[in-house]
Amino acid sequence: MPATSTGARAHHLTVDPVRLDQLRDAHGIPTDTEFARRIGVDDSTLRRVRKGETVASNEFLAKLAAAFPHASFDSLFVLVTSEDPKPGEAA
Repeated sequence: MPATSTGARAHHLTVDPVRLDQLRDAHGIPTDTEFARRIGVDDSTLRRVRKGETVASNEFLAKLAAAFPHASFDSLFVLVTSEDPKPGEAA
């Protein structure tokens, strides 16, 4: 049985939506729908990641980084840290 800890912190990367808009505009990409098409993800996935409704997959993050190869890592991504729910609490 795997060990579990209470109060552990969970970490994940997400996008900085303001910076993403700036980069998209600077590269002449008019809409999120067009941007999603160019990086090969569903536009609803891009929308959910931007809003923080879902955690971006490694593949999504890699596609985003590849779309803007000259952008620094910290200008594209934000590290989110949150506490895991305690046993019995809703996630």
